[in-house]
Amino acid sequence: MTEHLTAALESIPVPPSGVTAEGLLRRAKRAGQRRRRIMIGAAAGTTALAMGITAAAFGRNAPEPVAAAPSSPPAVSAVWKVERLPLPAGIDENVNVTAIDPTGRFIGGFIDKETDQQSILWDNGVPTIISPPARANNFVLLAVNSSGVAVGSYSRWGAGGEQQAWQYRDGVLTMLPAPDGDKVLNVNGINSHGDLAGVSAPSVSSSPVRAVVWTAAEPRAAKVLETVEDRQFAHGINDARFVSGSIGDHGGDPCVWEPNGALRKLPTLGSHPHGVALQVNAQWAAGALYKSDTATPSTLPARWDLRTGELRTYPGYDGSASAADDGTVLIKSATLMTPTLIGPDGTVTELPLPADAKPGQARPVAMNRDATVVIGGRMGYPPLIWRKS
Repeated sequence: MTEHLTAALESIPVPPSGVTAEGLLRRAKRAGQRRRRIMIGAAAGTTALAMGITAAAFGRNAPEPVAAAPSSPPAVSAVWKVERLPLPAGIDENVNVTAIDPTGRFIGGFIDKETDQQSILWDNGVPTIISPPARANNFVLLAVNSSGVAVGSYSRWGAGGEQQAWQYRDGVLTMLPAPDGDKVLNVNGINSHGDLAGVSAPSVSSSPVRAVVWTAAEPRAAKVLETVEDRQFAHGINDARFVSGSIGDHGGDPCVWEPNGALRKLPTLGSHPHGVALQVNAQWAAGALYKSDTATPSTLPARWDLRTGELRTYPGYDGSASAADDGTVLIKSATLMTPTLIGPDGTVTELPLPADAKPGQARPVAMNRDATVVIGGRMGYPPLIWRKS
């Protein structure tokens, strides 16, 4: 993996756990210090036939997509209110949010500290600490569903880079099994049924990297999705068990796996031939496109319509995107000064900042399914929640 590509992917705001937006290997940034770790990783409601998905619709280098970019600077919305998330007793700093469930009730995050790192699960604003197993490092919650089931991963001290995926349900922490022989395991997504999506590999520096799912019916069996490349990354999973992600080296190609495990590539652009689908819901997949043929590749937020195969990009912005059920997009960018939503019709809404926050201190992380709740923050600053009134 080239250094210039890694640097470009750092601009995409993802959970600071080190699980990257592109599902590539990256360096994680920690408050107060930089320490290196390598990690792997970082609901289409009908069948592919019913949605009319065709191979042509998911080919590389699609026709010029619909582009959405603001024609003039938008006004900050007055219908959105922002407040700080309540923190656990005795915790007043270094808390980062990473995930929100589709209803907006449950929010996940973690407490960033040198040792004994803990995760947090908020239920209607009330935080509960999830403590890690012994000798766990970088214990980070990465996804949560509408039942409050949370999933994440951690690395083991002194285990040669081994990584373990976990699930937290009804107050009980359990470890997820890996495919035979794999010792690096991340889980990145969960749907309302409790089906999970993630990646596994023999080690942090070897292939194959495999996209895997765990079904709620068979949680002790990791199923490897259709394999066409040595490096495959699964990020999101919807209620129909469509899985979003990327395949291949040199940046990879955005894709979805259908419920039967079959792989479909998503379209890209000639200018941005690589990408990743980080999220998938009933109609949309969302993520980013990027190019890797220059010293400083640029990223482009992207949304794909799973019914038609249409690609929509947002060239006025960098970073990545996530999509609500109606197609509203949340722009996630390390350079964006104000959290921004773009509606299906292209209407741009800027969310307000707290009175004591400066531009750039309130980076968005995720939103709920109807784009009425957004969470965000920035390393070293308190986590925030925006609600549409």
